[in-house]
Amino acid sequence: MKILSWNIRQGGSKRTPLIIERIKYHSPDIVSLYEFRQNHYGDAIREKLKVSGYKYQAVSSSISIKSNCTFIASKYKFFADQIRNNKLLSPYVITAYYDKYILLAVYVPNGNKKEKLPFWKGLFDEIDVNLNDKLIIVGDFNEYRNNSKMIGVANANGFIEKLSDLGLIDAWYRINKDNIEYSWHGPQNGFLIDYAFISPPMEKYLISSFFSHQERIEKTSDHSILINEFRAHVDF
Repeated sequence: MKILSWNIRQGGSKRTPLIIERIKYHSPDIVSLYEFRQNHYGDAIREKLKVSGYKYQAVSSSISIKSNCTFIASKYKFFADQIRNNKLLSPYVITAYYDKYILLAVYVPNGNKKEKLPFWKGLFDEIDVNLNDKLIIVGDFNEYRNNSKMIGVANANGFIEKLSDLGLIDAWYRINKDNIEYSWHGPQNGFLIDYAFISPPMEKYLISSFFSHQERIEKTSDHSILINEFRAHVDF
């Protein structure tokens, strides 16, 4: 089973055909997109993916057509919980319940530590409820590790480390711990802010976790694609 996780930047806009092309190229089983927008570009993504076999879809709640959302498209059936009981999380987080595992798709909006803290508290609560299950968490966390190997250390807030403290496993780091890669790169600085975390019961199913940087380099988005592969869906 292959899960593609990608921030498509401001809804995709005129880059939408290229975004769809790159998703199809990687041929994932599940697609999770961030900064997705419920406008005609978003409609195009949904329709093109639907006719390509991703008939099960969910999108987080949206304030307007210009609001960033989280979107899941899947070849496998799931039940979506958009966390409507938490107004901070509902526009950005989807919990997808599959038959034998749970996928949590997350977009953390930018802001300072004080602004982010209520969101993270709600996210930790949502994770805690599902921690003992086969849980996969993917997303753009707009946050990076307090790690001397990374650029921009002074702005790390420790939220990513907290996920590890909860017992979650950073899938990319688990496979690539000796590497230094950035999932977003500005004019001067590079940051690894896109992650996949898995609960301990999921670890034995993990096959690979890697970034495709071509999409960022070619400016299809300002983020690289994160792909995580697990043992066959039927094994779950």
